Amino acid sequence: MADVIDATKPPEITPEEIARYYLIKNEMAKLDKEAKKLNAKIKGQLLPRGLTNYHLGEYELKLSSQDRSKVDEDKLVLFLKGKGLTDCIVVKETPNQEKVEELIFNKVLDAKEIESCIIPNIVWALTVVRDA
Repeated sequence: MADVIDATKPPEITPEEIARYYLIKNEMAKLDKEAKKLNAKIKGQLLPRGLTNYHLGEYELKLSSQDRSKVDEDKLVLFLKGKGLTDCIVVKETPNQEKVEELIFNKVLDAKEIESCIIPNIVWALTVVRDA
């Protein structure tokens, strides 16, 4: 069971922990930038040569590909219509988000009425800025 936090007490965080977090995040950003540059250089040397496995010193480099292609649905619909293959096309009813927001704004709909239709997705981000 998770510890119950007394919200009336200040957070149990030390300045040292915040300083360490700040340093780690900054170092990770620098390292990530450097890693991306090296990654591009290594791939740029191996791919044109068709090398998917390469041994260099004590390291073995392996390149693998993933097909993350997506269908451009608008283009495919136009193509299918042009071929007369409309039986391959389905129309899906979707709410007009702008109109729904307008109805809520104009008090025609109450946001609480559609609360059960909302899938919550709240993401918290922590940003630490060092005082100058």
